[in-house]
Amino acid sequence: MSEDLNQEKLRQLAATVVTQIAEEDRSAVLALMRQLLVIRDSELPRYEQARAAYRATAQSGGAWALAMMAAGALKEYAWDSRSRSTRLGLSGLAIVAPRSPVEA
Repeated sequence: MSEDLNQEKLRQLAATVVTQIAEEDRSAVLALMRQLLVIRDSELPRYEQARAAYRATAQSGGAWALAMMAAGALKEYAWDSRSRSTRLGLSGLAIVAPRSPVEA
């Protein structure tokens, strides 16, 4: 049951990525995802899989596209969907909050 739920969540995530990512970035993201799947299914030890996945992600243009999409979604959730009074309150908190633990 848990595996089915995880697969459904992955399908939903994939559908979201496909609809929200720019057309010119889709091929780069698709190539990165395929490369990561090949690494995941390989017989390499987990440590080597992690290193290979890190290398593939660092060399891919698809990672930047995914990061930009995630940042846009976070901005929408954390800022754009808030009321004016909530934004004002958050801005005030940012101004009066201590900058570092040393200042507190």
